[in-house]
This record gives sequence, C-alpha cells and structure tokens, in this order.
Amino acid sequence: MTNQVFADGSETPQERWLEQDAGTLPEPLSQQEIDRVKNQPDDRKDLLLTRMREDENLLDVNGVLA
Repeated sequence: MTNQVFADGSETPQERWLEQDAGTLPEPLSQQEIDRVKNQPDDRKDLLLTRMREDENLLDVNGVLA
C-alpha cells in the first residue's frame, strides 16, 4: 500500500482561509490574450464550448478521470 497525501484544509488557520499562497493561482491573462480569445471565429468558440461540455463528463462512477 502506498502512502497517500490528502489536502483537506482542516488544519488551515481561519485567518488564511481567504489568502492564497504565492504561486497557487496562475497570473491573470494579459489584455492582449483576452482580446485574442474574444476575437476568435464563432466556429472555434463553438468547438471549444463543445469540448468543455464533453470534458465535464469524463468522470467515471468511481470519480476518477477517464
């Protein structure tokens, strides 16, 4: 049996609940990147939305990614 490590946050002090550690979250997108995504052709946007919906269904009954 392997050692498993879980991060449930139960030992996190209350004053740190709303503060992220540096490097935990990715940097925000630049305005140039936001504009590039917004200006994609509609067929590309539809393809990405379809893929996102399909990805939501990748969990099996055990809750493991397929």
